Amino acid sequence: QLPDSSDVRSFVSSHQVGITKLALEYCSALVDDTASRDAFFDRLPAFDFDASPAVAFVDPTLVTGPLVEKMINPDDANQPDAMAMETRLEELIGDLRTDCGDSGGCSTRDIVAGACTATLASATMSMH
Repeated sequence: QLPDSSDVRSFVSSHQVGITKLALEYCSALVDDTASRDAFFDRLPAFDFDASPAVAFVDPTLVTGPLVEKMINPDDANQPDAMAMETRLEELIGDLRTDCGDSGGCSTRDIVAGACTATLASATMSMH
């Protein structure tokens, strides 16, 4: 399902599905592996992946900052504004908490994996 060329004109919806599935697998593996996630989300204070979403996301920048810094090249003029990207990810985290997190439907790790997948499978990553 991944594109077979770098020509944007050959990009179809099934390619985005493949990219999203691959991103979800990567992000799930990242969040589930303690050493990998500690190295990736290396901000202080450390983000508590075992806390409830209501407690863990008091400061969502502990998650959104590393996602944007490590997945998006802010020095590339074709990339979106890093602060705008972080704001959108914070909104996504808030929506996920509202929809399923605080009520127990999703874990903190699920929400982080969702934000990671949204970043990694975004057009920013796919096109640049």
